[in-house]
Amino acid sequence: MTITPKQYVPVLRWRAGEYRALSKLGSAGKSLVVPLIEVLEPDFDFEKSRPVKTIDKQLSDFGAQLQKSWGQLPALLDGRQLLPATRMADGSHPMTFLFTAARAQGAVLTPVVALDSDVDYLLAVHDIDAHDMNGAVLRCTLDEALDPDFAVNVATLLGRIAIDLSQLDIVLDLRSPAYEPQSALIAIIRSALASPTFLGARSTAVLGASFPETLTALSLPIQTVDRPEWRLYKALVAVLTAEERRPAFGDYAVAAIAFPKGDMRFMRGSPNVRYAVQDG
Repeated sequence: MTITPKQYVPVLRWRAGEYRALSKLGSAGKSLVVPLIEVLEPDFDFEKSRPVKTIDKQLSDFGAQLQKSWGQLPALLDGRQLLPATRMADGSHPMTFLFTAARAQGAVLTPVVALDSDVDYLLAVHDIDAHDMNGAVLRCTLDEALDPDFAVNVATLLGRIAIDLSQLDIVLDLRSPAYEPQSALIAIIRSALASPTFLGARSTAVLGASFPETLTALSLPIQTVDRPEWRLYKALVAVLTAEERRPAFGDYAVAAIAFPKGDMRFMRGSPNVRYAVQDG
């Protein structure tokens, strides 16, 4: 698929809050969103020393959930959160299972890969594209994009999944960089976007994040937190020339890059409501 500069690419971990939120969007809003969905491993039951459910149970409702919340609109699917050794009960790769379930519901998904994706993951993506012909999405870091061997690494990846650069979308995931000085970061991003690999790709997007990993430092009842990834994107597109390619914007929505993992019996939490305002 092609991600247009006017579309928004949120990284969404596929839990009830995320897919129910997608279902609440109106048709006009949905047309401007291309969700990048991350599927998760089952939660772990520390008391019983085993996962709460099997991977088959964890993913069993994915197709139905996607259809109910997103219908047949395009979306990106990233299996990076699943352990490389994870397999379904029948021995199939989880990505194979997920795309088969999505197809059964008429959903249009594009698989997301990384430069360090394992061989079995890439083989699954190869077979998915051979069936769907939707190409793939490369999600890479800024360091990877600036690597002198980036073009070679991408060409190797394309050979493994048997697609051309013109069938590849590139999502530049900044994660949580040092946003200041902003001008220096913008210059680096522009340099990456100007490379032949980015220019030859089907489309591009820039992701960023800044939401706090913990809310313990925030004052109650309401506090606004700065949203530098959005300010960075606005400043970036403001300085792009007509000859430069404008990327789409994406973020991690109202979540941090890392999320708490551990024995919930010993972790404290509190209910909170999060939402985006103009620059926060």
